[in-house]
Parts: sequence; structure tokens; C-alpha cells
Amino acid sequence: MIGFVEDYRKLSNVPAPRKQWFKLEYAVKSQLELVTDQLKGIEVTLQGETDLQVHADQAQCEQVILNVLLNAIYALEGKQCPKIEIALEKKVQNTWLHISDNGKGIAPEDLNQVFIPFYTTREKGSGIGLSLSRQIMRNHGGSIALESKKGEGTKVSLRFNDH
Repeated sequence: MIGFVEDYRKLSNVPAPRKQWFKLEYAVKSQLELVTDQLKGIEVTLQGETDLQVHADQAQCEQVILNVLLNAIYALEGKQCPKIEIALEKKVQNTWLHISDNGKGIAPEDLNQVFIPFYTTREKGSGIGLSLSRQIMRNHGGSIALESKKGEGTKVSLRFNDH
């Protein structure tokens, strides 16, 4: 019960973003460093426009990136030739961060529910990572979207509004 209350508090108490300009590549690399041990045996690539900056709350954005990376790592458990591909790109007035894995994928019936607070398909999951990430991205005027095929992997796209 204590864990549930703590998770609920995280969801309901997301502070307003304290925006500053920062390089998105640095935020990605700092989160990759945090999960270095879990990435053993996983091929990770970072490509695209590495000099892109976003005007956002860096700590909150790093939390979103970490949540997505942890989900990708979980999806790759037991996978032969596991890969995570990270791509940065600029389109019109948006900066995009795509994180793709070639893991388990998400079943179609679960894909529509993954952003619902406390919904989880994991045995030990809390179900707050993606809902918290969605709230953070919305608070920044951005978005988070998932594309997935069961058995083929998942692509998470984070859109940062550049104005």
C-alpha cells in the first residue's frame, strides 16, 4: 500500500517545468550512463542531429528518457542480438527523440492502455512510468507516442515543441 501511495503522489505532484536550453544529446547520454550495467550485451546506437537543443526542464526530460530506456531494456530480456536505436531529428518547429528497440513489442490490446496510470503488463511494474512521462511531455507542450508490433519491437517518439 505504501508503494501505491508513493506512486500516486509522483503522478499527482509533477511540478511545473523549469525551462532552460540544453542539448538533448547530453540528456540522452547522461541517462545511458545511469543504466550502463543494464545495457551490457545490448547494442546501442545514437544518430541524427546531435547538436539539437530544447527549451525544457532538463531533470523532467531526463526522467522521461530514463523511463523509456528502462522499458526498452525490459523488452529486450532474453532477446538474441538486442538493440536500442536512438535518433534525434528536427522537423518544422519540433525536435524529436526516437528510442526504438527490437524487443518483445506490445500486444495491440495493451498498446491503447499503456498510458493509463497503474496499468502494467509487468509482474513487478508500477504502471506509472509511461503515464508520468506523458504528463511531463504534455506539461512541456510536447507529446509521447508509441508504435509497436508484438515480437518485433517498439518505437517511442518524444516531440518537443520548439516555441
